[in-house]
Amino acid sequence: MTGVSMFTTIRRALFASASLLALTSSLATAQYTSGIEGTVIDQSGAAVPNAQVVVTNEATQVRREAASNESGFFRIRDLIAGTYRVEVKMTGFQPWAQTSVTIEGNQIRTVYPQLSVGEQKAAIEVAAEAGAIETGKSSVARSIEQRTVEQAPMLGRNIYGGVAALAPGITGAGALFGGATGSGSVSQDSYQTEPGFQINAAGQRQETNEYQIDGASVNGNSRDGIVNVTPQPDTVAEVRIAAATFSAEKGRNSGAMIEVYTKSGTNQIHGTLSHFHTNNELTSRTVFQTATPRSIPVFRRNEFGGTLGGPVVKDRTFLFGSYFRLASSAGQTDVVRAETPQFMDWLRRTYPNNISTQILTSAPIGSAPVSNFQTVRDIRAQSFFPLPANIPEDMPVIGTSFVNQTVSRPAQQWNVRLDHNFRDYKDRIFANYYNFWSKGQQTNPRPLQRIVTPNFGMYGKVNWTRSITPALMNEASMTLVRVDGQTPPTSRRDFMNVNITGFQGFSQNDISWVHENWNWHETLSWMKGNHNMRFGADIDRQADLDNFTVSFARPSFTFASLLDFAQDRPITQSGPTVDTKTGTLAQNLYPRIYMSYVGAFAQDDWKVRKNFTINMGVRIDHFGRLARADRGGTPYSFFNPGAGASFADQVASGFMRTTGDGLVTTKPVWGITPRFGFGWDVFSDGSLAIRGGWGIFLNRVANLSYTSAGRSNPPAFGAVANDVRRGEPLAFVLGSADGRFFPPPPGTGFEINQVGGLRNTITNISGLNPELDAPRVQVWNVAIQKRLPAKFLAEFDYLGTRGRRLYLQTDVNRVQGDLTDGRLNRLNPFFGQIIYGNSNGISDAHYASFMLSRRFSRGVSARGIYTFGKATDYTSSNDNGVGGGRNVFNAQNPFGQHGLADYHIGQRLSLDSVVDLPSPFKSGLGRNLLGNWRLAGIAIFQTGRPFTVVSQAAYPAGDFNADGFAWDSPNTPGFGNSIQAPRGEWIKGGLRAADFPRPTAGTQGTLGRNTFFAPGLANVIMNIVKAFDVPWFVGEKAHVELRGEVFNLLNRVNLTSPVANLADGNFGRSVGQTLPRAVTMGLRVQF
Repeated sequence: MTGVSMFTTIRRALFASASLLALTSSLATAQYTSGIEGTVIDQSGAAVPNAQVVVTNEATQVRREAASNESGFFRIRDLIAGTYRVEVKMTGFQPWAQTSVTIEGNQIRTVYPQLSVGEQKAAIEVAAEAGAIETGKSSVARSIEQRTVEQAPMLGRNIYGGVAALAPGITGAGALFGGATGSGSVSQDSYQTEPGFQINAAGQRQETNEYQIDGASVNGNSRDGIVNVTPQPDTVAEVRIAAATFSAEKGRNSGAMIEVYTKSGTNQIHGTLSHFHTNNELTSRTVFQTATPRSIPVFRRNEFGGTLGGPVVKDRTFLFGSYFRLASSAGQTDVVRAETPQFMDWLRRTYPNNISTQILTSAPIGSAPVSNFQTVRDIRAQSFFPLPANIPEDMPVIGTSFVNQTVSRPAQQWNVRLDHNFRDYKDRIFANYYNFWSKGQQTNPRPLQRIVTPNFGMYGKVNWTRSITPALMNEASMTLVRVDGQTPPTSRRDFMNVNITGFQGFSQNDISWVHENWNWHETLSWMKGNHNMRFGADIDRQADLDNFTVSFARPSFTFASLLDFAQDRPITQSGPTVDTKTGTLAQNLYPRIYMSYVGAFAQDDWKVRKNFTINMGVRIDHFGRLARADRGGTPYSFFNPGAGASFADQVASGFMRTTGDGLVTTKPVWGITPRFGFGWDVFSDGSLAIRGGWGIFLNRVANLSYTSAGRSNPPAFGAVANDVRRGEPLAFVLGSADGRFFPPPPGTGFEINQVGGLRNTITNISGLNPELDAPRVQVWNVAIQKRLPAKFLAEFDYLGTRGRRLYLQTDVNRVQGDLTDGRLNRLNPFFGQIIYGNSNGISDAHYASFMLSRRFSRGVSARGIYTFGKATDYTSSNDNGVGGGRNVFNAQNPFGQHGLADYHIGQRLSLDSVVDLPSPFKSGLGRNLLGNWRLAGIAIFQTGRPFTVVSQAAYPAGDFNADGFAWDSPNTPGFGNSIQAPRGEWIKGGLRAADFPRPTAGTQGTLGRNTFFAPGLANVIMNIVKAFDVPWFVGEKAHVELRGEVFNLLNRVNLTSPVANLADGNFGRSVGQTLPRAVTMGLRVQF
C-alpha cells in the first residue's frame, strides 16, 4: 500500500466521521455496555422510590445519576468497565455508599442498598464484594481483568491466544490456527492482519467466532472466524469471552464472542515501558531436533514499546497512546518428505533437460533426508505411468527431512485514543485509532519459496454516547477497519505449481488484496419502570478488492508419484485461465466483491421482581444477496443445477448461471431470530444465582467460500482442467520469465457451449445454491453461580447447540465407480470439478463446565475450569477460515460421514492464577531487594482431537471409491476403528498403512470419519516477576518488573496430529511439535 493511498483513506475516514457526527446525534456502538442496578429498600424491606443514585468512576471522576422508580429499582447503563463508587441518598434516611464496585465489560452488576432512618450527615459505607455474581444476564462468559492481562504470560504478546481460551464452555488451546510448529515458533504476535485461533464455543465451528474491539466487529470479510486487529496487551483494559450470550444485540455469528476493551486516559498521568526478549539459547529442542542435525535454528526476538495516558482537562478530557516495535527472526524446523541425493544424481544423469530436474535443482530441499526412506519398489504402486527404464528398484528416492530455517519478521503497532465528556457528563465522545504493519518472511522447506509478505492494517472508531433524559440514552459509532497485503512470487516466476502425492511439492503466488470494512451501529436505551429496553441497528459495508491475474495465469499440475514427476508426466492440469472474449490468457482477473449487512434488534431486560430478571429479544439479520461480485467489470457466474429427480441428475443437467448484476444469490439471505433468558438472584443478596437462556442465531458465510473457486468461472473466463484419464492433452511447459504467460494445452477452445462452458475444453467451476439459506444455530444453557467464603465463586454451566443449514461445499461432479473403466467421465461431462455450496450441514454439541474462581483480592486471583462434552457434524468448516471443508467421501451422501467434529475435545482443564508472594518486608530496602515477588501461571490440559485415516493417492493406488476425488477411507483394520497408543508411539508410528485393508474397487471403505485420536495437550506456563519501586519523573514512584516467562514449563512433548494420509511415507507419525520449553525475559516499567 502506498503512503498516498493510506493517507487518502485516513482523510476520507476522518471526513466521513466528522460529517456524520455533525449531521446526527445518533451513531452508536457498545463500548459502554456495562451497568449497575439495584433495588433501594429501607430496614423493613419496603421499596424506597425517588432515591437519588450517583455512580462515579473512581479513576476519572466521571459520574452518572438516576432515581429509583416506584418499585425502588434503578439501573444505570452504558458505563465503561472499571471501578465505581455508588451513592444513594433520600430525604429522611442516612446516605448509603459502596466503594470499589468493579464492573466488567458487558456486565450488569447488582448492588443492594438498604437505607436506615437517620440524619443525612451520618453516612453508611460498605465495601464491595470482590467476587460478585452476575444476576441479571443469562450469558456464559468470563472477563479477564486488567491485572490478569498485565501479568499473564502470553506467547508472542498475543492477547487472543494468551487468554481468550480461558473461559467456561470454551475448548481449544487458543493456538494460532495453521501457525508454525517447532523450535522458536513465535509467529503468534500482535501484528498480523488475518490470524485465526483454535477457540471453539459450545462445540461450534471456529468460523462462527466474533471478535470485537470496544464494541465494533473486527472480523475479516473474506474468511469466517478470523480477526483483523490484535491490540497490544498494554493497551487493553479487559477481555471478555462469552461461550454463549442471549442478548439480541449479538448478531452475525453464533460462536464465541471475544470482546476487547481498550484503555483510556485517567486523571493521573500513567504509562508503561517494556522490552521482551527471547532467542534460540532460551529455547529447548523439540523431539525432532534431537535427530540429525541436532540443532536449533538461530533466532532472536525483541519486542519493545510503551504507553502513556493522562488528563487533557481533568475530570473531562483524557488522552492515551502507545507505540510498539517488533525486531524479530523466527526459527522453525519442518519435518517433510523430500527427494534423496541419490535420486537427484540419477535424475540429472537420466533427464538433464526435464522440467522436473530444473525445478528440483533450482528449488532444492533445505536439508537432505536422513530417515524413513522409500525406494522405487516402495512407491511404484502409486505411479500412474510405467516406471522409467533402467531405474534401480532399490534406490532410495524419498525420505524424511528435518529442515531448519530462520526467517525475519519486523513489525510495528501504535494507537491513540481521546475521550471527552461534556454537558455535565451527559455527552461522551471517544475516538480510537490503531495502525500496524509487518514484513514477515514465509517459512518453507525449500529456500527459494521463503518470500517476504508485506501487510498493513488500520482500525479507526468514533463513538458518541448522549443522555437525552435520565431514562433515555443514545449511543452511536462509526468504525473503519482496513487491511491490505501482498504475496509476491519467487525468483523463478516461470515455474508452474507442482503437487506430488506424498511429497513436498512446489507452488507460488503473485497476488495482492485490500479488505475494507465500514460499520455503523446505533443503540437507543430506554428505562421505563422495571423495563430496560434497547433498540438498535448495525449497517456493515465491506469490500474485498483483489488482484489475481498473474496467479491465475500459472497452471497447477498433479503427479501420482515422484517417479511420474521425474518423467514430466502429470495426470491433471488446472489452468491457465483464458479469456473467451479475446481468445488469449485472461488479463483482467481483478475480483471486486462488495458485501452489505443490516442487523436490527429489540431487547427488553425486565426486572419482574427485585431478584428475578427476564431477558427477551428479537433480532433481524439481513445478509442481502451475500455479495455483489465482478472480475475486472465482468459479473461473476455460478454453476446452477438443472432438472432431475435426484441431486446427481440435477448436477448432470446443470449449466452456468450468469448474474447480470453480479449478485450472488437470487433472493436475500436473512432471518428473524428470538432470544430469551432469565436471571434469578435466589436469596436477593447476590450469594446464589440461577440463570438460563435459549436463542437462535444466524451465521454469515464469508465470501471466500463462494468466490475463491469461481474467480475463473465461464462463460467469460475458463480455467483449463484437463485429465489424462479422459484422454486430454496437457501442457507441462515452463512459462514466460515474468510468469504472466503459460501456454494452454493444445486444442483449448474459446467458444461457449450449450451449458455455458468452453467447447471442447473442460474447466473446473464452482457454484452455490441460488436460494441459499442462512446457517442457523440454536443455543441454550443453564447456569448456577454460588458465592463462597474467602471471595471464591463456584459456577456450573451446561451448554447445548444444534446447528442446521450449515454451509457445506465439495466437488459434486463425481459418482462412485466412475474410474473403474479407466476413464473419468463425471456426472456432467462438460465440466471438471464443480465446487458447489449448499445449506445442508448439521452439527450438535453438548458441553458442561465447572468453574471455581477468585477475583484478585489480597494478593491472589485464581480460576479453574473443567469442561467436558461431545461435538458432532458432517464437516467442520465453511471452506474459508478453516481448511478441510471439501473433504467429503461421497458427494451424493455427505450425511453418511456424520461423526465427531474435527474440533471435538472430550475433556479440558484450564487453570490460571496471579499470586503476590508474601514477604516479611512491607517497605524500604528489604521490600525492594527481597520482597515483591509475584507468580502468574496458566495451565491447559486437554484430550486430543480426532482425525480421519484416508488415502489421497490417485486411483487405483487410492481413491478407493473411484470417483476422481482422492479422499477416501479404507476398511476398518482388524484391531478396530480406534487405538490406545502411548504418546511416544506416535513419533515412531502409531499406525501402519499395511494394517488398513483396501475396499473393493469403486466402493467406500468401512472405517468412517474421525475415529482415531491425536495425542492430547498439556501446557503449563509460568511468569516469575520480581518487582521494585524506583523514583520517577512524574507523580508517584515507578513500579519496575523483571519478568521471566516460561512457556511449557514441564517441557512436555506436545505432538501435532499424526499424518493421516496412507499414501504418505510418514503415515501414522506425528511430524510436528508445539513450542517446547522456552523462556522470554522481560523488563516492564509502570508509572
